Amino acid sequence: QTQTETTPLSKDALLINGAAYYATQTVGTCVSDTRLRVAVRIAKPIAPTGNAAQSFCAINKPMVSNLSATGIGIVWYATETGTTPLSRTTLLASGTYYATQTVISCASDTRLRVAVTVNNPDAPTGSATQSFCTINSPKVANLSASGTGIVWYSTLTSTAPLLKTTLLLSKNYYASQTVSGCVSTARLLVTVTLNKSVSGTVSADQLISAGSGPANITLTNSVGLIQWQSSTDNSNFVNISDATNPTLTATEIGVLTAKRYFRAVLQDGTCALAISRVVTVNLTASAAKIAATIINKSANAVGSSAVISNSPNSNSIAVNVYPNPYSSSFKLNFSSSSQSNVEVSVYDMIGRHIENRQVKSSEINNLELGSDYPSGVYNVIVTQGTEVKTLRVIKK
Repeated sequence: QTQTETTPLSKDALLINGAAYYATQTVGTCVSDTRLRVAVRIAKPIAPTGNAAQSFCAINKPMVSNLSATGIGIVWYATETGTTPLSRTTLLASGTYYATQTVISCASDTRLRVAVTVNNPDAPTGSATQSFCTINSPKVANLSASGTGIVWYSTLTSTAPLLKTTLLLSKNYYASQTVSGCVSTARLLVTVTLNKSVSGTVSADQLISAGSGPANITLTNSVGLIQWQSSTDNSNFVNISDATNPTLTATEIGVLTAKRYFRAVLQDGTCALAISRVVTVNLTASAAKIAATIINKSANAVGSSAVISNSPNSNSIAVNVYPNPYSSSFKLNFSSSSQSNVEVSVYDMIGRHIENRQVKSSEINNLELGSDYPSGVYNVIVTQGTEVKTLRVIKK
């Protein structure tokens, strides 16, 4: 430690900051009589500085390189005494990290302690199945979820938020929420169903004899819960008890002694009702009786309206068919003191229902009928309220 000291220092002796040390060299058996003077400076960097608490969002996949500290040659460790530096690409987790700095090749013997919080909010909550009515044109804005800053996506991993004005489809949608500036990595899955009541197609009108029961009435291609209804006037309908299947059976209808009208009401979810076409079950005399009546009135066959029968109260309506016989189509000349709607039903001579029309009384005279009938004799039943007139027309 001095220029002239004769006792060598131990190799294990601790150096003193700011002290001077002297070195000799030995060549052969001779020691140099001059010495090298070395002034010692021991560097002792302090720990780097920085925020003791640092927060990140899990969705951003934060790494060690995202940690912040002020100093030179910052190195991060998982423990306070660890000797293995963390890779800059190591993903962060909530916990404590430690940083040193390196000055003049010397690492600080104290470390900056940083408490890391990686925020990952839970997914928002809400109903996993949500239904809407197509007629309402539902949009993303109509989806429901509980949380903060809800954002909707079309897939689980999509990064493009859906506009609130985007029309919904029957498919899956996914929602995230944002809490304290962090978007949840988990998403709420919602299965959307678009409902629409569809009236479907009902079977044909029927012509039966009074006191008998009709055939089953069937409904196909409908959407929604079914409720069959009946009416005596084609205006006021009432539900048929327990008639909720696609087929309205003859047993559910029962024996009829007067004309009846039947329809199905459909409802898909809570959407607007859809109503099927009305099926008319008409009562008429047997084919043999109709044929006999026509034969007895054969003298009026050509050029007349051939009125076969009237209801007891049919004096307030007057109707005839022209031209009769006809080649292409025929019309009705109708007059009445009532403004009620009029129903026109056409049957062939064996009682098969050919056509049915329901029109306003002011429009009936504009009807053209029979253009696609084969040649033959037909019965035309005109009904307004409780008044009925039956006519006969001939297709050449």
